[in-house]
Amino acid sequence: MKKLTAVIISLLIVLSALAVFAQEIEDRKAKRDRIATKVEELRKEILISKVGLTESEVSEITAINKKYREKRRSLFKERFENRRALSKALREETVNESELKSILNKRSSLDDKMTSLKRQEEKEISKLLTTEQFARYIVFNERFNRQMRGLVAGTGTNRVKRDNRTNVK
Repeated sequence: MKKLTAVIISLLIVLSALAVFAQEIEDRKAKRDRIATKVEELRKEILISKVGLTESEVSEITAINKKYREKRRSLFKERFENRRALSKALREETVNESELKSILNKRSSLDDKMTSLKRQEEKEISKLLTTEQFARYIVFNERFNRQMRGLVAGTGTNRVKRDNRTNVK
């Protein structure tokens, strides 16, 4: 009877721990979603106030960005896996030349795909805007993305404040 009670108590403890862990995962997802929403709101605000786009133009650009986002994520994931494969191949005692060439060719192919995807996205956006608006958008987008990468990496918080005070115009 004591063994059965101990097993039941152990199972309850494990189930409680799993429930807490699942809640933490949900909390992280919710936090990530809130942050993504805030970033999109900030991006929209800056595109309107500093770049000089209309809400309609920003909405269309956002739709285009969203359309390409999943493709971009997929390519970044493949690129990450490619880097891991390259590192692993180089850690081997004897380096396999043909394997390295294959991995490097795949890397080059992924780079080409990423560049092509960026060109397609920018071409679509350029059709919505005047040449000057598009140029301002490109400058803004590069700066904004660099700032966001800096924030995610834990650097560049002061740069974000300083750059956001500066008009792209």
